[in-house]
Amino acid sequence: MVIISKLLFDEKITSDISCKSVLHPWTNNCIKANMTSVATRCFSGVFCFYASIYLVKLLTNHKKLSKTYMKKIVNQLLRSWCYGVSYAALTLNGVCLNYNILGTFHYYTVGFLPGLLAGLSLLFENNENRLLNSLLWSTLVIEALLKNLYHFQIIHYSIFRETLMFMVVSSLLMYIIRKRSLKGQRIPPTLWIYYPTRNIFTLKSYLTEIIKYFALGYGLNSAKSLCSVIVNFRKSSMKMFFRAIFNQKNVKFGMVLGAYAALFRGSLFLFEKSNCYKETTNVALAGFIAGISYYIKPTINILAIATVTVIQILLKENFKGTKSTKLVLIMLIYMFSNGILFQNRFIAPITCPKYYVNMLQMASQQLIDDIYHRLINKYLKT
Repeated sequence: MVIISKLLFDEKITSDISCKSVLHPWTNNCIKANMTSVATRCFSGVFCFYASIYLVKLLTNHKKLSKTYMKKIVNQLLRSWCYGVSYAALTLNGVCLNYNILGTFHYYTVGFLPGLLAGLSLLFENNENRLLNSLLWSTLVIEALLKNLYHFQIIHYSIFRETLMFMVVSSLLMYIIRKRSLKGQRIPPTLWIYYPTRNIFTLKSYLTEIIKYFALGYGLNSAKSLCSVIVNFRKSSMKMFFRAIFNQKNVKFGMVLGAYAALFRGSLFLFEKSNCYKETTNVALAGFIAGISYYIKPTINILAIATVTVIQILLKENFKGTKSTKLVLIMLIYMFSNGILFQNRFIAPITCPKYYVNMLQMASQQLIDDIYHRLINKYLKT
């Protein structure tokens, strides 16, 4: 995919190129055109996207199946569907609104302002998923930042450097979690998976924990691959389903989590036996050593999640407010994150996180891709 430079954009995208030219060349009516696009493509695309996610959720929580639980899942699916459809509608109308207000497209606002406006759609999402989406989008922004730094060679990529970064963040995260635990403070819901326990160390519990986290890592990566296959069900075959569940990437991700648990628990046990440091220091050192597991399969997403979790817990400690002020904070984080990501998707899609690109592609049934290619082929092809 083409990276659009500011020089090329300012040269080619003049004031006579309107939203009609890029979004809806068949009609002048912005609202009618965008609502038609949402109804014909995004409406069904969003439903398929979320139906696949909730299907995986049902499969992983099959022991909870009951009438009450099924009603809850259906309600959440419908809320998520409304959220997704409103997201698409606000994005498309946001592009038109951006042009009509400013009179032209500007390089730094072409994706950011529509993305910012589309963030309001989070109000339609169910309460459980609002915080989750805000955290997920924040991690995607960190991932996008690192990818841009690497791609434009502001920082040269190094597996060793990235592993060291994760080791430092892991150390800080484990320290903060244990410190809150000692104070009797609750850890807020996060995307981070591993939490250090204070159980008595035995060989059986040690091996059980390693196996548990290996299985968790394997299962999570399998579910992620499976979602993509389920969404493209018509193009999928049994061979693709088989490959989604049984592949080397799933095993490696399982090994990362399993090794993290093994290194953390093992080194913490040795530090505690030596009685050299305080408990929080032992946990911080163990977290640093456990971060070596990142080297098995460097994944920017894990580093991003760990970084966002540290920021989240620190904000939780220092931010006190009512439910309404917390909702405003969640909304603002999501809106600005979405603005940054949507801008990244249009200006430099090669550095945009794959999850975000695939989500837009699947949920809009390639409508966003069509708009992007129309812009490139018609106006920006050199």
